[in-house]
Amino acid sequence: MSIRRRTIAEARFPDSPEFQELANAWGSDAALLLLNLVWRGYDLLRQDVLDHVDASEANEDLERSVTQLLEPRVRRSMTGDEPFDVQHGSYEH
Repeated sequence: MSIRRRTIAEARFPDSPEFQELANAWGSDAALLLLNLVWRGYDLLRQDVLDHVDASEANEDLERSVTQLLEPRVRRSMTGDEPFDVQHGSYEH
């Protein structure tokens, strides 16, 4: 059996009582915070893109296209003080 070694992130940001306290404070409403950001991002996506196209004409990679367009709008909705980040990898066609 091998012993798992620490990652760079674990070495830089060790699990401490202070970290646990902060994580518990952040985590108390994390689901609501995340959903709120996704819906605000969706509202921007709808205004910027979806209200101007017939989505039924796009039958190739529809889900991928929507999530790729949604990510920057979710990011735009964020304050920068969130304890997380959002990232969607762009796909090549």
